[in-house]
Amino acid sequence: MSTPTVAVIGAGIGGLTAAVALRAKGIGVEVYEASAGPRVTGTALGIAANATKVLHALGIDLTSAAVCRALEHFEL
Repeated sequence: MSTPTVAVIGAGIGGLTAAVALRAKGIGVEVYEASAGPRVTGTALGIAANATKVLHALGIDLTSAAVCRALEHFEL
């Protein structure tokens, strides 16, 4: 029996995390994204503590200052 390949639609945080998790289990993955590339303007993404634990377990380290920084102020 051949190993399945899964199509992941969207290269956002959810799609890419799913792709990493599937690949870690030995499942082939093809990621499809409508956007031609990353946005030029700044983008923010809030990730809760439990989500960072999941990403860390998948080998994704978000502690580097090159990739993230702590939220200093938030106002609604």
